[in-house]
Amino acid sequence: MTIDYEQINPALAKFLEQLPAFYQLLDDTSYVLILDTEGTVVGYQIPAGSEPLQNIGDHFEDPSGGFDEVLRTGVRKYNYLPKEVMGTAFEGYLAPIMDGSEVAGVAVYSHSAAEKDAISSIAKEFKGAVEEIGTSVDDMIGGIAKVNDILGQITTQTESIGEDVKTAGTIVKNISGNAAHSNILALNATIEAARSGEAGRGFSVVASEMSKLANDSGASAKKISETLKLIEADIKVITDGVNTSDTVASENLDMTDTIREKLAKCLELAESLESSIK
Repeated sequence: MTIDYEQINPALAKFLEQLPAFYQLLDDTSYVLILDTEGTVVGYQIPAGSEPLQNIGDHFEDPSGGFDEVLRTGVRKYNYLPKEVMGTAFEGYLAPIMDGSEVAGVAVYSHSAAEKDAISSIAKEFKGAVEEIGTSVDDMIGGIAKVNDILGQITTQTESIGEDVKTAGTIVKNISGNAAHSNILALNATIEAARSGEAGRGFSVVASEMSKLANDSGASAKKISETLKLIEADIKVITDGVNTSDTVASENLDMTDTIREKLAKCLELAESLESSIK
């Protein structure tokens, strides 16, 4: 399709004459389309070596409705075309070309937004990764807190067992004392039985058995006491280990709080980056 430039609006024709000079002010990746009020392409400037997005005489398709809005309002409008429309993403502005108070045409300035889209995609991925890490940290914090609770329960139980062992030790001590006292009584009884001669012989047998029982009780009490001391030592080792683990867990909680703060800042930066490139 050919364009009869003698029939187009003078203001639009003048803009077309000035377009090459105007294009020099733009960067070398910019695309400029000049449209009449019908949306027909009447001129363009494109980067050197590039293929035109649309040819002279083509009808400009704008699914966003920006072209019609600029015609109606005479106000510049930002425009974004996703890559699904042109094969690559473009962004830019639609600006009215005025003939006095009337819109004579529209200048479409755009440039590739592929790099911006790529950065936006990276920002979204980064944000998603930070959110996932944040969730993992929260799970880890929950796990550490649970371990802390378990350690606290173990500490309480071991302290209770320790008290029970001490109580048992006291009982064993009393048994040992009673055994020693019984042994003395048995010895006295044996002496008295010997003094009584034949009449005290039966009583001497009882005293002997009583002495043997006292000795056995004393030996058993001694073994129990030694065992209780070993248990008490083991409990101390367990308690020390639990206390150390509790300290480490508390330190890890403090560290995870710091990590959470850093992740929150990273998330804030990712959101700012994502917003700044829209």
